Amino acid sequence: MCLFFRWLAPIGICASLDIGLSNWALEYVTVSLYTMAKSSSILFIVAFSLLLRLERWRTSLGVEAAFIASGLFLFTWQSSQLDFTGLLLVELAASCTGIRWTVSQLVMQRDEHAVRNPLDMVAHVQPWMFIPIIPLVVFFEGPQLSYETVFYYKGVEAPFQVLLLACIGGLLAFCMELSEYLLLVNTSGITLNIFGIVKEITTLLLAHMINKDKLTYMNSMGLVLCFTGMLIHAFTRRRQSNEKERKRTHLPKKADDSTHMLLEAEDMDA
Repeated sequence: MCLFFRWLAPIGICASLDIGLSNWALEYVTVSLYTMAKSSSILFIVAFSLLLRLERWRTSLGVEAAFIASGLFLFTWQSSQLDFTGLLLVELAASCTGIRWTVSQLVMQRDEHAVRNPLDMVAHVQPWMFIPIIPLVVFFEGPQLSYETVFYYKGVEAPFQVLLLACIGGLLAFCMELSEYLLLVNTSGITLNIFGIVKEITTLLLAHMINKDKLTYMNSMGLVLCFTGMLIHAFTRRRQSNEKERKRTHLPKKADDSTHMLLEAEDMDA
């Protein structure tokens, strides 16, 4: 019960606020500015990971975060319209992202309160997502909700079309969340966020190709910086994995319990 309220509740509430604040911010800012500002989420994840001792500070960690954040900033340079309210909402959403994934990593990887099954995480987190969303729906959309607006359709097939679209969207969201937790239990929140950046870059590239937007030299430099940061992260993770495997290989068969505990602690920090 302590796990449910102390750790899982913040995950669900922050996930809900992340989605709600992000959608709200898009009323004030363009997609490019949203992507640029939301890129700061990796900095929040790094900060909270260090605070919760999920990561140990190393130079490569700061370098890869700086490369990726700077790259996304340049990738969307001069393609946005600044609005302070929208920017504030995006940064609040980014901070919620940082809390959400670092606490999720803590819950799924720490032995004393591990929930390693992604389906269990989804089942425990989803109920908490209703708590902050319902007041926002009532406050912003309550006056517009009525019997006519909710249940009135122009054609007989319209309700089935809406239901089909809702089911497809819900299925995609469920699969995405399941894959995110599956990735998180085996890696870290930082790695998960970096894979998410690939999605953001793909979205912006498609926008450039479909909408015929020009990709400037500055945007290209930003793309290079992003991939450089990702390569640094991949190389660092690979090196850490090889070092841990080497330690296990050279570990004597009758190693004492303290040595095993030390290796487990290093796994948690990596």
